[in-house]
Amino acid sequence: MKTHLLPTTLRGRIGTILAVLALLEFLMAYVFAQLFNGSRSQLLITVFDLTAMIAALTGAVMAILAVRKDRERSVLAFFSIFLGISTAVFL
Repeated sequence: MKTHLLPTTLRGRIGTILAVLALLEFLMAYVFAQLFNGSRSQLLITVFDLTAMIAALTGAVMAILAVRKDRERSVLAFFSIFLGISTAVFL
């Protein structure tokens, strides 16, 4: 059984895209917190964090479905599962 870097199934691709978007949103929340002094932009930071958490959890669910139903074996699909589980533990 070969393991690829990029996912080959549609569910795997969606899960990976959502995980990458979640990472970008977490990064943007950090940048806004550093640039705008945290207290003035608390609502914006909260919105970025909540959407990033939702994207990470949804990406993990899609990747789990891809692994179980479509036999996806890509590294990025497993990474999105790891990101979703770590987000769930954080919550």
